[in-house]
Amino acid sequence: VNVPQTIAAAKRPVVLVFSTGQDIPLERMNYIDVAVGMMHTIREEKNSHRDISTLPIQASDEVSSVGANTSVQKDGSIGEKSSRIGGDTDAEEKLIDVSVPPPSFEGPNPMHLTTPPLALREMVSPHVAKRSYDQFSLSMLCQAATTDPNFRAVLQNAFVTCVYDGRRLPFLSSHFSYQESYENGESSEDFQMTTASTQLMLFLELTAFAELYSVTPEEKRRDIAKRIAFKFFLPSKVGDSLEPPMFDFHHIVPDSDLRALEHALNDANHPVGRNVFVSFQKAVMEILSGPPFLSFLISVECARMRAYLRNTAPFHSVCPGEIFLGVENMDSAMENRLQYLLMYLICQVDREIGDEHDVLSGTNHERVMGAAGGVACAVYIKKRLLNAIEEVKKIVEQAESRNENDVPYYNLVEAMEVAWEAFIAPGGGMLDNVANSVESDAELKRVREILGRAVSPSTDSSEREKVVALASTELIESFSSLSDQLLHDYAITTYSKFKEHRFHEWLCNELVIGKADDAFEDTTTQ
Repeated sequence: VNVPQTIAAAKRPVVLVFSTGQDIPLERMNYIDVAVGMMHTIREEKNSHRDISTLPIQASDEVSSVGANTSVQKDGSIGEKSSRIGGDTDAEEKLIDVSVPPPSFEGPNPMHLTTPPLALREMVSPHVAKRSYDQFSLSMLCQAATTDPNFRAVLQNAFVTCVYDGRRLPFLSSHFSYQESYENGESSEDFQMTTASTQLMLFLELTAFAELYSVTPEEKRRDIAKRIAFKFFLPSKVGDSLEPPMFDFHHIVPDSDLRALEHALNDANHPVGRNVFVSFQKAVMEILSGPPFLSFLISVECARMRAYLRNTAPFHSVCPGEIFLGVENMDSAMENRLQYLLMYLICQVDREIGDEHDVLSGTNHERVMGAAGGVACAVYIKKRLLNAIEEVKKIVEQAESRNENDVPYYNLVEAMEVAWEAFIAPGGGMLDNVANSVESDAELKRVREILGRAVSPSTDSSEREKVVALASTELIESFSSLSDQLLHDYAITTYSKFKEHRFHEWLCNELVIGKADDAFEDTTTQ
């Protein structure tokens, strides 16, 4: 190993490449740490000439949950209780199994990352601080992953953690690319289709489809799903012949799944569902979480990653749709996430800051004016403007007494004035200061035209009738389409960058502290 070159290639000191790292608190331990700890456990079992087909992943009842042999301290850390329950220190421990569930790609938040069971974290904690770059036998680890379902589930969760976390993904993709260039000098088409990098690209596209499903306009979902399907799984018809996909992975799933995918894409009477690619995601995950991911865990890239991200909070991801689609009645936790997102957008500068040296150099950066305009406009439309329009529309439809002094009318006029002056007005609104997509500009132009017709001075309508015209179904649909398109623009251009930023790291850190506070309250009330 070229030590100087290895250190020079790292952005920060690589303390875990050549030496043992620091202890990791239980509440900050993720599946990658657990996987490293289990790797050391497997090697110890192998060196002791014990069977590794079933690892000793067991714990006592007293370590199976917070509040048993552990307690949450005021500072959020987890420590041992001073005595056993009942004071019986000689009590025989009853062993229970610790099962690890595999990752789930279904549900409203398919990006949700679970926390390893506390008992499992406690058992591997003596090994977690050890380095992963430690001359492990890849064949031995592959054998353990094949025979032990718990270790296999841990590897799958660790792989998903690496992929979802934008801070870790570059290390994983860099390892895959290096391994392929080192082991195979050839670049044939067949080889390119089977490489881990290509399979990782497939997994990322399938993940992005599910993650952005809620904020993707319905008319675009089928087009995106077809593009993915014909790129990786289904043949395309060119003239009278069928051309195979650019990257042919149809063999990773049964034919029944391919036929189900074809039916979903061709059924114009039903929308394409979020879970249309779930079986394909699972298949790719099972492939990549085996030997390819194990080779990453024992590589210098993984050691460098663990060093670079030491003392950081476990990654927590929330799909954009989970925040924005419930913006009308969001709880305090969602409001906190939204505030972090808006602060990140407000702090955008004209050139991305590279690293700590760029900050210390004193280089001046100008803030990007209106960077938060798209998201702020979409949230304002969903949270206030549409509600104000619906209130007036309800009064009109029920043929109730329409008085100019009615509060709903004043609320609608005030909400419309704010939307116009802050976001929509040509030349002065925030949406004019940023580069929007073609679809967003078209929706913005449509909203301006409808508003112009509704309040045009050339009409003979009274002021009250003009306010009623603002509650038209056409205007509601145009504002809804504009907000949906603005959120989609954010999701495909900015969301991934936000997940890699320090604001998201601070958000994750708050969540860790918040969970520890909740656990502390539970233990103090028992």
